Amino acid sequence: MEDFGKDLRRLLDGVNQPSILYGNVDSVDEETKTINVRIGDAGLVIPDISLSNVIGGDASVIFYPAVNSAVILGMPYQQPENAFVVSFTRVDKIEASVGGYFCKIDKESIYLSKDGGGSLTISGDTVTMNGGAIGGMVIPDAITNAMNTFVSAFNSHTHAYTWSEAAGADTTAPPAGSVSPFKAEDYTNDKVQQ
Repeated sequence: MEDFGKDLRRLLDGVNQPSILYGNVDSVDEETKTINVRIGDAGLVIPDISLSNVIGGDASVIFYPAVNSAVILGMPYQQPENAFVVSFTRVDKIEASVGGYFCKIDKESIYLSKDGGGSLTISGDTVTMNGGAIGGMVIPDAITNAMNTFVSAFNSHTHAYTWSEAAGADTTAPPAGSVSPFKAEDYTNDKVQQ
């Protein structure tokens, strides 16, 4: 183990270590996924620091910091154009994507989508699928009860009739065949739960 420590020390001695800088987020550009960082009170601003932690490929996780939040930057080889985010104190939004799936989380909602497919938004106590164009979801127990009330009334109904004044009024027999009650599983999609 002692040899490993010596080898590691010798390896690191030849490497130019990154500098660590402390500052505050001056601005956030969501389109370019970059931030500008203000260093100290002198007003020095390091521009266009990438928020992406994945270079190339089809996956990324982007944390968008709040403006004025504290930020720690790493700067390799004393080159501000290569500065990278180590951490910050407050996040306004997170975006993640991989394999055509996309997720955005902010203080107001969670949004999930698939390229060429559906979407889901959760905001407060409301869940909206595919933009909500179809309308609200059916509540299975309520619709089952309403339909079965109708079935019961239909199956037991009769009609009052009068054949003639002399014969008087009478009622018909109930329908010869009855309608079967509804069951929630007849029209419930178990892949969507509420």
